[in-house]
Amino acid sequence: MVLSKTDKLEDKTDDKNLGPVSEIARLDQFYHSEMGHLVSYFLRKQIQTQLRLDSAIDRLGFGYPFMLLPKMTLPVLVPSEMGALAYGPPDGVMTASIHSHAWPIATDSVNQIIIAHGLEYCHDGEACLSEANRVLASAGEIVLIVPNRRSLWVRDERTPLGHGRPFSKSQITKLLTKTGFTITNVGRALFTPPFAMHAPNRVARAMDHLGHYGWGLFGGVMVIHATKLRYAKKPKGRGALMVSLSSALRPSVRPVAKTGSFVAYNRDDITQG
Repeated sequence: MVLSKTDKLEDKTDDKNLGPVSEIARLDQFYHSEMGHLVSYFLRKQIQTQLRLDSAIDRLGFGYPFMLLPKMTLPVLVPSEMGALAYGPPDGVMTASIHSHAWPIATDSVNQIIIAHGLEYCHDGEACLSEANRVLASAGEIVLIVPNRRSLWVRDERTPLGHGRPFSKSQITKLLTKTGFTITNVGRALFTPPFAMHAPNRVARAMDHLGHYGWGLFGGVMVIHATKLRYAKKPKGRGALMVSLSSALRPSVRPVAKTGSFVAYNRDDITQG
């Protein structure tokens, strides 16, 4: 089920398959606030080189990556544990609420997956990353942003990082290795503590710059870049192939059937315009 942003999210909690919608609503509200805009700036500054936005590759988003890509449209899968929210062109379906262990994307069809505000909400993180491994092409890559267990941000429930499961470096490393990824870089971002985010922008930015060198291990999030092993063990995810990535990329796609909590599409409808 995909909701319009104009719908009242609080009235859409009757579908038990979607889970609570409060998480996706909280995220959307936060990143449209002044504090959220500043957080977006800090995150984009950290990962802009890893995203390789100048490369023409097939990308897929998972969770809530919109604050990282304000000028780019791409298909985004939202785990049902978070709820659902449409966030794309008004004439196209760009988001889909799915089971986190069953992605409706063809195997070996994506070059890059951007996961932000997603893994920490999944009931089974291993199954989720196994699905990410399945849909990635050989040597495909993921850019993963997760809350840093050491940071002050995860102790502040007024921000999105105070919800869901935070990770330590050893925990996320073990999980990625177990699901067939090799980590190429682990960085951190968001060094300004949450209580200082309401200071003038120049003060908050100065603190972020200082924190990068002074208390780098305590950044609000970890930013991990990892690649799929070329000969990785077959993932354990239970996903079935429902729709190819090319279908998800077309804004003219229209739903023809619902399966579980996600939408299946008809390729013939796409080619016929």
